[in-house]
Amino acid sequence: MVYGYMTQNTASEHHMKPIDLSYRMHMRGKNPDQEEWTDYKMAESTVTVQCDEKNHICAWFLVGFIPMIEHSTYDVAIELKAAEWFSSLDTWRGVNFRMVYVNEKYTMMQMETRFFFSILSFIYFLWYSSQIVVGVHADHRHYITNDQRYLVAVVFLLFLFNDPWYLVHVTQPSMLSFTISEFQTSLFMAALPIFWLKDLAKFNPKKGQVDQRVNVV
Repeated sequence: MVYGYMTQNTASEHHMKPIDLSYRMHMRGKNPDQEEWTDYKMAESTVTVQCDEKNHICAWFLVGFIPMIEHSTYDVAIELKAAEWFSSLDTWRGVNFRMVYVNEKYTMMQMETRFFFSILSFIYFLWYSSQIVVGVHADHRHYITNDQRYLVAVVFLLFLFNDPWYLVHVTQPSMLSFTISEFQTSLFMAALPIFWLKDLAKFNPKKGQVDQRVNVV
């Protein structure tokens, strides 16, 4: 992963002006047993950088990354698009780039863990829904409570919460993959408290309701 940040001259009077930075990252990789380089296509991106007046280092931004480290050697070049603020040397000191990486074993562990719990929750969803739909006789389905029906939806949302499309999110990340992942998480986190609150609401007797429980001695 390559990220960048801008540095500013805090003594300048124009350090709070937002800056639009356009760039394109070129990356290629190669192993010792390969004769040709493997090129990675990166689209041109634009970020708006806003700096704090008390800090000479602005907020960092993601330049680009590859999901898995497959080569022993990488060649990285970052092309900056010309802009008017390039001439403001009294305000901006420069653009800095850093490269970091995550161990591929950790990435594989993440994907395997997500895949395991996704499969496990999906099997449980199929089993529980089949018990509700098929396992109960048609004449007895009116005995199924609303909580039991609602639990089918909660178990399905648990399957989505485990993010079965995490592999796509790692190998081909995009704004859509981020949105789907966060949306699935928010659905489960919203449905679970509702299920608990519905269950707790049954313990709150209505006004004027008579307690008809019988104490057995």
